[in-house]
Amino acid sequence: MQGVDNLIPSDEDRQVGRRKDEIDAAKQGVSLFNRDPITPPSDQGTYENPIMVPCGVSERACGFIDPTTHSVMWFNLQRNHIHYVDELNMFFKMDDVSGGH
Repeated sequence: MQGVDNLIPSDEDRQVGRRKDEIDAAKQGVSLFNRDPITPPSDQGTYENPIMVPCGVSERACGFIDPTTHSVMWFNLQRNHIHYVDELNMFFKMDDVSGGH
């Protein structure tokens, strides 16, 4: 599909939502989303001491590498909820970094 000026729009021109926010932030030198892996201490991952995942909103998508298939698996982590990942035999909980919002 061509634009009004007969030029094919770039991928950047067609983005909306979170992806557009991410592109706009990158132009200002800001990383909007943290993609760094979390390597928890060996004593974390139990129900009593879940792996804490920093987040500033009420829900966050989290990924992990399945140890059997080596595929990236995803789950949604929600505020005030402990999530169990059967493939890892570990528990995760959101660490609210929103400042109380």
